[in-house]
Amino acid sequence: MAIEQFDLDFEGMKIHCYEGGSGFPLLLLHGSGAGTSTSSNWALVLDDLARHYHILAADLIGFGLSACKSAPPLFDLSLWSRQVQYLFDRLSAGANAGVIAHSLSGFLALRLAASNPNLTKVAVTGCPGAHLKLTRALDVAWSVPDSLQGLRTMYSYVIANPASLTDEFYEERLRLLNSSGYAKYFAAMFAGNKQEYLDQLVLPPDELARIAGQVLFIHGAGDRIVPFAQGTLPLMQFIRDADAVLLGNCGHGPALEQPAKFMRSIRELFG
Repeated sequence: MAIEQFDLDFEGMKIHCYEGGSGFPLLLLHGSGAGTSTSSNWALVLDDLARHYHILAADLIGFGLSACKSAPPLFDLSLWSRQVQYLFDRLSAGANAGVIAHSLSGFLALRLAASNPNLTKVAVTGCPGAHLKLTRALDVAWSVPDSLQGLRTMYSYVIANPASLTDEFYEERLRLLNSSGYAKYFAAMFAGNKQEYLDQLVLPPDELARIAGQVLFIHGAGDRIVPFAQGTLPLMQFIRDADAVLLGNCGHGPALEQPAKFMRSIRELFG
């Protein structure tokens, strides 16, 4: 299934998008680690998803091939929330639609679901949203590796079996990290006390209670960035229709580490 790449203008900034497939509409949103993007986050499942659904994926502002902000704050949940709403409106056109979101974007997806009744199904992986203490793994993931070996070391904190990632995966991320100004921009995005950024990713119980659609948490049993017991479990108690799938031999990246199991869970939720 061919996937088209194109750019959209959003508040005077470029959003790089990927779109293809047919069927139930799904918005895909990546995480926030160093060098992350749509193409790397969903590398092993994007084509499979497009065979079953109408997908729209996009790099958040400041990530991948989308534009960067010209002024702080660079860690800007308000901006990203507006971007996600813009993309969801474009995809759904007022009809029912779904979202698959990873890590920081899981927070954005749950917030989106609380205010959009036509967001009827949400799948999130490694999702924050409760009060969490910054882990060593997240501290590393929100830092800029200075070499290929540094990138591999970072992924030893992120996933259960870093050797399973291909050289091409590491090289793509390293190219982005080495592109003009990216490393400096990313370092500025998470400058200072990283716990303060994590503290912004908390969803109050009343907001979670407004989510009317189905929510599926897909979580790696070995996730050291957002541990299952501190991440998923506290959120589930406030969402009326929430299920969880806990994947063995999996860290923070189910779509990268366990793509077949990830897709089985996605197909069960979205049909």
